[in-house]
Amino acid sequence: MSKIAGQQAPLGGEPVPLRTAFYNGTSGSGITKMMLPVGKLPLEYLPSLLKRLPKQGPRVVVSPRVGEDAAVIDAGDRYIVVATDPVTFAIDQIGRYAVHVNANDVAVLGARPLWFFVAILLPESRTTPQLAETIMADVGTTCEELGVTVCGGHTEITQGLDRPILVGQMLGEVTPTRLVQKTRITPGDLILLTRGVAIEGAAILAREKSEWLRGPVDAQVLARASRLLIEPASALSVRLSRLPISPMRCTACTILQKADWRQGSSSWSRLLVSGCMSFVAKFPFSPNVKRFATRWGWIPCS
Repeated sequence: MSKIAGQQAPLGGEPVPLRTAFYNGTSGSGITKMMLPVGKLPLEYLPSLLKRLPKQGPRVVVSPRVGEDAAVIDAGDRYIVVATDPVTFAIDQIGRYAVHVNANDVAVLGARPLWFFVAILLPESRTTPQLAETIMADVGTTCEELGVTVCGGHTEITQGLDRPILVGQMLGEVTPTRLVQKTRITPGDLILLTRGVAIEGAAILAREKSEWLRGPVDAQVLARASRLLIEPASALSVRLSRLPISPMRCTACTILQKADWRQGSSSWSRLLVSGCMSFVAKFPFSPNVKRFATRWGWIPCS
């Protein structure tokens, strides 16, 4: 890895910019207008946005900052961990996925996911009662599997949408001594990671951009990759939610930060919080991720 911020080398290639911006003319003052690409807001813009937020109250243990998965609020003998994540791409079982991605963000801080809220935005001229019922059933069934209660939310048919969008919020709790904090990461700590990184990115490409990949990438490979969007989420969230103690501990070590299975970028943001660096060459990349990265110049950890 060359840098956390700025550039990094892809698999076996030359360093390239982490983010690509699109330009669309100039403003009246002559300052170039930058049109940002689809996806998460680039990391370099987040700090200035977060500075606009009001000062945090004394009970906020973990406040908004780059690299944090969730907020933490002091509730006396317990901490309340709160995570919010949307699902904005087209996917079957979108309700199931929305529950798992939010449960994961709570679990990686050592908390047990307990309460779920969801805003369901449905597309105009494409929504049937069956679609709404299917999404709600997926949410309910998945929460039941995890021992999570659906406490509320919002449902509407929204103008301008061409697909359902779900915005989930998961709350969990953890004792103060069991809270997992990224600020405890220090040079020399090991990163425990299973299955590999950039699983979500590869799965989304296989589902939404299969026409780009078909040909150079075998159809069976695309099919296997597309299933990874649900399967790793289900396995990890179910296991984490059933742990008797979180974070896991043994006589030899303490897990300082559980891994987020979804994205390579989450590892970068955690390291930004801790001020540490890691070596991309040592990260395990699945064969699917390597194929996609080689074909399209995709950077798994960007």
